[in-house]
Amino acid sequence: MDKKKILLLVNTNRDIDCKITKMVINYLKDKNTELYSENNISSLFGNVKEYNGEDIFLCIIIGGDGTMMSYVQKYKEHNFNIFGINAGRIGCIYDGTVDNYKEKLNLILKGEYFIEKRNTIKCTLKFKDKEPIEHISFNEITLNRGNYSRLLHINLMINGIHNTPFYADGVLVATTTGSTAYNLSCNGPLLLPEAKNFVITPLCPQSRLVTSLIVNDSDIIDINISNMRIDRNNEGSKPVVFIDGCNRYEIDENTKLILTKSNYSLNIIRTDKNSSLYEPVIKVSQSTTDL
Repeated sequence: MDKKKILLLVNTNRDIDCKITKMVINYLKDKNTELYSENNISSLFGNVKEYNGEDIFLCIIIGGDGTMMSYVQKYKEHNFNIFGINAGRIGCIYDGTVDNYKEKLNLILKGEYFIEKRNTIKCTLKFKDKEPIEHISFNEITLNRGNYSRLLHINLMINGIHNTPFYADGVLVATTTGSTAYNLSCNGPLLLPEAKNFVITPLCPQSRLVTSLIVNDSDIIDINISNMRIDRNNEGSKPVVFIDGCNRYEIDENTKLILTKSNYSLNIIRTDKNSSLYEPVIKVSQSTTDL
């Protein structure tokens, strides 16, 4: 029987001294697996090879939600099936913990798992004086005023028909995965992991009548701003677009954001269909209330 090739991706700022990583490696070494990782991990463990594009059965990510977003961005072309072991604070995307990872990995290696295929966003930024830029977002696209001192006049259009202008500090568009992140902290609604939707949530809107909007992920979302006092030559004081909190772009009133469903998916491996979808969110909410 061929060995199952497993890629370990680790945030060593979360897994201090690689304690969790070491336990996972020790558990997997007798499970008919072949382990790979990036150089920072493979150089520490003699039974872990450096990853060079091999076909992978499973990608194990150890860290927090930010770690997950960083790695899925980096390896999006590989379309890995991902099992996360939470070493962060919330871990909404993670099915594994330090307490249960052995049980869950055992089920996965036996084929007793299912895959949540979550939608992602293709974001195209169209500028007046330079080439368009395209990105894939697994979490959310956020437009905020950055260091710009005024509210933004945001023009939101769905499928070129439904025009909804409003004043706010900004707006975000989240995937089903991103609905548990910044969107939730802005009082946006939660989406089921495999829902065919995106959620659009204003950031501190001027009017309380402006609220979140759930759209089909097949819809085309156009966003631009019409503030006429943005100094295009004043770098550092313009509104800003963030892609998954990683990529940052300053924009002005001549910039257009076009958001559509991308061809990529976020493939999360789970072992228990009866588990609570939002247990990590509920636990953090309860612990915050107790402070």
